[in-house]
Amino acid sequence: MKRILFNSIKLMVLVIFLTSCGYEEIIDAEYPDPVIYMPAAARGMFVINNVPGRPEFHPTPGYPSRFNIDVDNNRFVVPLSVYRSGFEHSQSVDVDIHADTDTISQLISAEEGLAENVGILPSQHYSLPSSVTVQRGDEIGSFSMEVDLDYLLASVDTVFALGVRISSDQIEVNDNLGTTIIIIHTRILYPQAAFGYSIATVTPDTAQVNFENNSIYAMRYLWDFGDGNTDTVRAPVHYYTESGTYNVSLTAIGVVGEITQDVADTTFIEILLE
Repeated sequence: MKRILFNSIKLMVLVIFLTSCGYEEIIDAEYPDPVIYMPAAARGMFVINNVPGRPEFHPTPGYPSRFNIDVDNNRFVVPLSVYRSGFEHSQSVDVDIHADTDTISQLISAEEGLAENVGILPSQHYSLPSSVTVQRGDEIGSFSMEVDLDYLLASVDTVFALGVRISSDQIEVNDNLGTTIIIIHTRILYPQAAFGYSIATVTPDTAQVNFENNSIYAMRYLWDFGDGNTDTVRAPVHYYTESGTYNVSLTAIGVVGEITQDVADTTFIEILLE
């Protein structure tokens, strides 16, 4: 029995040794050289022409949101990042960041490029870091372009563009994904309130009114039903318990809060109970 046990132990040691040798051979294999690129550039034009789909929207590392608003510091923030591909992440990598206006000028002058009404974002109204570091062991280095919010608010219904380009002396850049063209439509800062309604049912005691919200560029809503009741849902159902004519209003609140809120009024919702 002891001899059988001893031979079994030797066999297990041999299997572990051979497995370890095979694993080392895989580690020693050659891998493609890493490159860096901007994930936002993979989408073509990085167009900011609508508000986030939900108020709790937050950027996700490596796949940033189109923008967020820093009201306290008066900044329109465009989160961006660089990504390092490949398997070798044992060293930190410094990546230089550049504002690229030449590419924007070329796209504006091209027949199938940007529209002629697109303007280059003036340098005095935005800021970019000079570089970002992808830390050892990491794949992503994050940074932001910050734009003067007051300047965008003052430029009503204007379209601005800016190219953001990356370079590095330490690692190769993917030429096809090394520049992100950012397009900002300032109209999204100004919500437009609009609504409709239909009277669904009427009884001797109650009238049910269904409200339809047709607002654009809004993040939050405030309904005033004209009978002392309010609501904050997007498309409410409201019940009136007395006949009369009610002045209903909808306030649409945008990404910069009450600064640019818009109110849509209607004066003639007539309720006639049976």
